[in-house]
Amino acid sequence: MHLRFNCRFWIENEKGEYVLGEGSFILLKEIENTGSLSKAAENLGMSYSYAWRKIKKIENVVKNRIVESHRGGREKGQTLLTDYGKNLLSLYKKLDEKIKDLKLDEQITNR
Repeated sequence: MHLRFNCRFWIENEKGEYVLGEGSFILLKEIENTGSLSKAAENLGMSYSYAWRKIKKIENVVKNRIVESHRGGREKGQTLLTDYGKNLLSLYKKLDEKIKDLKLDEQITNR
């Protein structure tokens, strides 16, 4: 039998409250790429209200804004990650890369 290492992880605050996991990371990354919460939600197949609630939930736990939205105007509005949001994204990415570097590729034989 061939076995490989696999795991899921998330970031919690000091109280053990969920802050960021894979789904939220993907949402923040898509906001960073598109500059738009509505476009990010659409690209990920989620409703705008669901995406907004995810963002607000994270902000409530970390007590910091992670996105900044600008309405209307010539650019038709945009949503950008704050410095805190960028740092959170970077932290998750670093942890993900470290975990992927932990490789277990073992063969177990029946005796």
